Amino acid sequence: MHINISIHSDLIEKYLVKRKEFNKTTLEYNLVSIIENPKNNIVLSKIYLNFLDEKFQPNSELYNDFMTFMTYIIDEKSEIIESNNANDIEEEFKYISNCCRKTTIAIIEGVNSFNIKPILSLTEIENCPISKSFLGILKDRKAVLRYNDFDSNSKIETYFKEIFNLPRNITSTIVIERHANISHPFFDFFSENNILVKYYKLRATLADGNSLKRKFNRLELYSTTNGELIHERLIIFGCLVVNLDEDPMNLDIARKTWSITMTYSNQEAINLTSKCNAFARVGFI
Repeated sequence: MHINISIHSDLIEKYLVKRKEFNKTTLEYNLVSIIENPKNNIVLSKIYLNFLDEKFQPNSELYNDFMTFMTYIIDEKSEIIESNNANDIEEEFKYISNCCRKTTIAIIEGVNSFNIKPILSLTEIENCPISKSFLGILKDRKAVLRYNDFDSNSKIETYFKEIFNLPRNITSTIVIERHANISHPFFDFFSENNILVKYYKLRATLADGNSLKRKFNRLELYSTTNGELIHERLIIFGCLVVNLDEDPMNLDIARKTWSITMTYSNQEAINLTSKCNAFARVGFI
């Protein structure tokens, strides 16, 4: 499953310098792993390419490496989008990061000073849960976070909003959960963005439907009496699968028991949703 990445120009330079070196820092190793992962396509525009050409001119020591790299990614692993006719390379980087219609993660080195979502900062892996997650997604299509990756409950809330920004142009989501516990902010993204929520619940009732309707702007409720069909707590949003091993109500830094597992896989999303046909839709007012 391919994911697009947009790469800040400084990191392209760092990659060209460090990719052949045997001894790499953790940051350099992560950068090379992301760029050379064949499942990651690099987003470019004509204007961004022009700015890069100015950065790596024929008299540059990296010119030949740059030209070889550009030829490879344009031929093999790029997503070319229309330009914004920006005045500088930073503005065009922001544009290609935000405006590609397919799932795109922007890659920068330091603290995020751009108005870009989603974004991975390579220096923030250890103290930023969202960067840690995106690193795992881009390297292995999987990431696991635990309670000790967060230092406040507000960061857990922010984390969910950031991670749900990963899929683009998705209009519905599937929630599979035994209960209808919605007195938490972790699903607020769906109501704030008018996403259709298809909620699959054990023994759903009309009262459940009316309660969920107050949370979500658009809702379809489905029910089963077969407990074997619904033991997990899953959110499936496009190709993004979020698996909670604890009730969302209990995602609190004071509890030392929970984890969040994310995968980005179209096949896994299809496999997990295949059982949804065994549920019956519940009508409610």
